[in-house]
Amino acid sequence: MDDPTGHRPVPYPDFEGYVRARREVLLRRAERLVPNPQDAQDLLQLALLRTFHQWDRIRNKTNPDAYVHQVLDSVRIDHWRGGGFRDVPTADLQDGAVPDFAPGHAEHEALRALVAGLPQRRRQVVFMRYWLGMSAAEIAAALGIGPATVRSTLFQTLLRLRAGLERGEGAAPQSASPTRLTNRAS
Repeated sequence: MDDPTGHRPVPYPDFEGYVRARREVLLRRAERLVPNPQDAQDLLQLALLRTFHQWDRIRNKTNPDAYVHQVLDSVRIDHWRGGGFRDVPTADLQDGAVPDFAPGHAEHEALRALVAGLPQRRRQVVFMRYWLGMSAAEIAAALGIGPATVRSTLFQTLLRLRAGLERGEGAAPQSASPTRLTNRAS
């Protein structure tokens, strides 16, 4: 059955498929609950472990996010009461070099600066699509525009961001004020 936005829910018959499809969205939710990114990953892992043990009991397999969000909140409260996450020692240690995250971090910062320079409507559309995971129909309903406008805005904005990254743009201009960057019209 279709929901009011016209989006057909995708059932998740198996836990692994669900985690593969929704991991990024769930991780962003966990990152909003705890300040440390490593703690957010631990929080998500514990919540997914609890969810895995209850997977057969979850009735609504077309949208188990509500259940997982509740588990995330519960694990977060347990974390707060218990004084933090604790490492579990293991006898099997992995040897290996730690990867250099600096290039990825620099690209992330450049992209963040490019997105900050976008007009407000474009930033809203990109945020709703890629941070909140909303569909074009959901974004259109939220912003009061057509789904085709959402899709074309996303397409044009992604082209603009990609070109900016390829040109090496993204460093915020020294003279630009935050007001000027956020008050542009789309």
